[in-house]
Amino acid sequence: TQSTWGLMIIVFVLALGLHELGQQDFVKFVESHPLCLIHFYKDKCDPCTKLRNELEKVSTRLPNIGLAQVNGVKYMSFAQAFEITSFPVLKLFRDGNDGLEYHGERTASAIFAFLQQQQQPTVPIINNVQNILKYLTISQYVVVGFFEDATPGSDMFDEVSLKLRNNFLFCKVTSPSVFPSFSATNGAIQFYSDHGTERMFYKGPLIASKLTSWINIATTPEFGELGPDTFLRLSKAEAPLLLVFRWDDNTRYFDFVKPVTSQIRERGVVPTYVDGDRYHQYTRELAIAEGDAAIVIVDYQAEVHYLFGKRPETSENVLAFVDDVVNRRISPYLKSAAVPEQSGPVWDVVGATFDEMILNPPHHSATFVFFHAPWCSVCEYCFPLLTSIATALKAVSSIRVARFDIAANDIPHRRLFSFQQLPSVKLIVANGGKVFDYNGTWKLAEIISWIHHHSPEPFSLPNVLDLPDYEGQEILIGTQPNTDSDGTVHGPWEHDEL
Repeated sequence: TQSTWGLMIIVFVLALGLHELGQQDFVKFVESHPLCLIHFYKDKCDPCTKLRNELEKVSTRLPNIGLAQVNGVKYMSFAQAFEITSFPVLKLFRDGNDGLEYHGERTASAIFAFLQQQQQPTVPIINNVQNILKYLTISQYVVVGFFEDATPGSDMFDEVSLKLRNNFLFCKVTSPSVFPSFSATNGAIQFYSDHGTERMFYKGPLIASKLTSWINIATTPEFGELGPDTFLRLSKAEAPLLLVFRWDDNTRYFDFVKPVTSQIRERGVVPTYVDGDRYHQYTRELAIAEGDAAIVIVDYQAEVHYLFGKRPETSENVLAFVDDVVNRRISPYLKSAAVPEQSGPVWDVVGATFDEMILNPPHHSATFVFFHAPWCSVCEYCFPLLTSIATALKAVSSIRVARFDIAANDIPHRRLFSFQQLPSVKLIVANGGKVFDYNGTWKLAEIISWIHHHSPEPFSLPNVLDLPDYEGQEILIGTQPNTDSDGTVHGPWEHDEL
């Protein structure tokens, strides 16, 4: 009967839905599916419920992919083994191996497209024109490599496709007779977007890093606005961003950058513009006067930025500026307070003197550095003892004690140093030596002993009994939260927008 068929359909659909897994049957489920997507969730979580509903829609369309869910709170230690600490999270497992965390849109259509793409071979070889044209329509983005067997660059293309397969489809054409149909020659690489309707030609060297950057840049808008919704997508290009700050009454830079956006992108830089009125708080960190139209290139990978400065305002000079940055002919901007006159046993280091006083000092082999900021109340409590440390080590010529304000200064080569919170205390060995992080009690004898243990040059332990020690509430360096004077807790680097 009709009702019986309806019931059968409902049962069939439910059978294709999400499997509820526990810790015991998880491994068996993952290993029994070549490809599966696992939803880690918690109860009474609205985003988790919405995502589960979207996944239910996907499960009816992709019965060959294992779709399941795990209560990450009930099996907390199990979820943490996969580095899952918040919910919901989607994880893709291929051939039983822990794989990719899904960061795309949490809609049925987006998840379906992602999983459909994951079912394709990494680099299928297609040598039929009609089949190639059909393949180009499968996805929003498709990268095609034209390589005869053993052509230089073919292995590199395979390497890049393996790295980027979670975001793009790839295919390879190996028959020279097909090349002319796509205006291609041996070794050519083309990027297709909008389901094959738009095409770009790769003109760079056959180097994996260069091709990867170019593919990522190809997905960004030609000259779009930078905002919270677009920053993540633009940052995934792993390429420097050229930021044009425009204000309601000052858009002149915008007008002469726009004609050369294609040339800028060809140089491996993504041009975008920023609403200066809306994001004026960032201009101070980038050394831009509020209300002043400006051009800045920000390299978020290296954590540096470059200023266009006082160059004549022409499109040609914009391209010259980009060339200077790409070819490293100019130095990045370095924020620095004025170089202070040194007084007292603790040396004040600023951005402009960081290299010569800490990294490559002429007369000592290591520096004990106290990194602080004016908004860190704990840092202020630590200053008196810092003076005692410097006084105790005054006769030790191989060790210098210094402090560095990260709010007023940039750190050259900042990627060499990790900061989880403030205050941060490090012993930095000169001339490319090791960096030791102090994680202990803010007590004089303990700190002096720690410096003595890690010093590259031996020295006699000084007598510290007559020096002022810290007598307040015990502070553990390396475990203290960043707080303002009003008690507001901050995460690491929250006050440093760049």
